[in-house]
Amino acid sequence: MEDYNLLYRILTYCPPPVLFPVVVSFFVYNKLPFYFRVFCLFLYISLGFEFVGYYLASNGINNLFLMHAFVLLEFSFVSYFYSNLLESYIHKRTMLIIILVFNLFSLINSIFIQKYVDLNTYARIVEMLILFIFSLMYAYKSFRSLVSDRSEESVFWVNMGYLIYTMTATVILILGDYVIKNSQERIDTWLINFIFLFVLNIFVSIGLLRVLKFPMINERVN
Repeated sequence: MEDYNLLYRILTYCPPPVLFPVVVSFFVYNKLPFYFRVFCLFLYISLGFEFVGYYLASNGINNLFLMHAFVLLEFSFVSYFYSNLLESYIHKRTMLIIILVFNLFSLINSIFIQKYVDLNTYARIVEMLILFIFSLMYAYKSFRSLVSDRSEESVFWVNMGYLIYTMTATVILILGDYVIKNSQERIDTWLINFIFLFVLNIFVSIGLLRVLKFPMINERVN
């Protein structure tokens, strides 16, 4: 019970992790290429979801349906972001098919399997696995080119955040869904997940700040 109260206090009184990159984005938005601005739009939407979720929870209303909608939006926006970074590895038409197939799977899961009043862990695990693969592919690409192309440094930081977060989130989701049955241990895993969510958003914030020192190439606008 004490652990649950700790988790509740953290989620109640800590600022939403996404607030930090949202604030930073206001100072660099006009310096970003189009695909990065679309990613910033995702950050703004995420912050909106945080506020709505907090309002519903504080009024005793089940807000898990928001996670079902958020997974669709997150995967679509972040995959679009990576479609511009991995265009030499994954054709954009292929990326579009991946987005459509995942969204279809997620909708089927929400309607027939893990309904909107439950946590959609199946869709979330698949999402994290796919995004981890994308981030791993870009990490391989960026480690070869970062020394010669500092304009990519902002994306490098964002990608490292996703690489770390998606890897840990996948493990946490699998443990919480299939291995850990004790409620106290599950709360511990969600606290760890919250910490790594902060790490993700700190890395995204650093990436946005690096635009000020190493401007990005704005020709990549598609």
